[in-house]
Amino acid sequence: MRVSRQKFGFDSDEVIDVVNLKLPLEMFGSFGAADGVYQAYHMNKLHWISVLLPDASDDLIEFLVNASYEATKDKKKRKKSN
Repeated sequence: MRVSRQKFGFDSDEVIDVVNLKLPLEMFGSFGAADGVYQAYHMNKLHWISVLLPDASDDLIEFLVNASYEATKDKKKRKKSN
């Protein structure tokens, strides 16, 4: 989605690409704003983050997307793969 940087506390009207991702609770303390990762500004902050795509590295984005997929995929599929 496209969101103003002001939503994340920046003094800028620049509109940037942002993705919201759901993560397991144990992963939340591992990521800080320096990586372009913030609490989701309009979602449940216990489960969701917002990743500012211009500010986060490609490797970090890939890792977080995969973690989000694992956290949200169908539980039946998770049991089959274990």
